[in-house]
Amino acid sequence: MMDIYKFRVYEKKHEFRLSLRTLFNRERIVEETHLYPIKEGDKFIGIFYGYRKPIK
Repeated sequence: MMDIYKFRVYEKKHEFRLSLRTLFNRERIVEETHLYPIKEGDKFIGIFYGYRKPIK
């Protein structure tokens, strides 16, 4: 089960970032999803999905 770690909108990049982490073990890997427009005027939103280990 995951919870929202943080989310942010980047105006200059026209990007929305959503970071998730495990609900009960907060030291585990943080997973990120980036939503961004593919082309100007296009209604489809591209998705990038990745994960990283938290900074200690």
